[in-house]
Amino acid sequence: MCPSGKRAIGSGARVNYAATGEVALQIARASGTGDITRAQAREEANGYSGNWNVTAYAVCVNRPYGYEVVYGASSERDSEATKTAHATCPSGKRVHGAGAATINNAPAGVGLQVVYPYNSLDRVMAHAVETSPTSEDWDFIVAQAICAY
Repeated sequence: MCPSGKRAIGSGARVNYAATGEVALQIARASGTGDITRAQAREEANGYSGNWNVTAYAVCVNRPYGYEVVYGASSERDSEATKTAHATCPSGKRVHGAGAATINNAPAGVGLQVVYPYNSLDRVMAHAVETSPTSEDWDFIVAQAICAY
């Protein structure tokens, strides 16, 4: 959570204490208003007997000029093995932070694979995958760009 009057210009998340491949991040993004960050993870489809938790991070600053949080959804809307989404800043604004999320009820075995801003700093790309094959429909993912002048 950012202190009063501050906004997240960057966000991040990590899974703690889980063995590699056993738990995947599904949400790692700032809120729409930028006052907090959110993180969510799920165990892989066969479960995981170990203890783990997730940590969300926020880089908070005084609200920059033109601050805006924008989203872009993937065109994939069914049970595809991979999904990609892009979020583009309005003309003249640049990416200052990136985030992404699967839908809230994404099944186990689905996770974010990569989230990054393009070199041009005008948009963000997010990619999510099935870490365990599933026929469940996990709808779409969103990419998030934190934009400002």
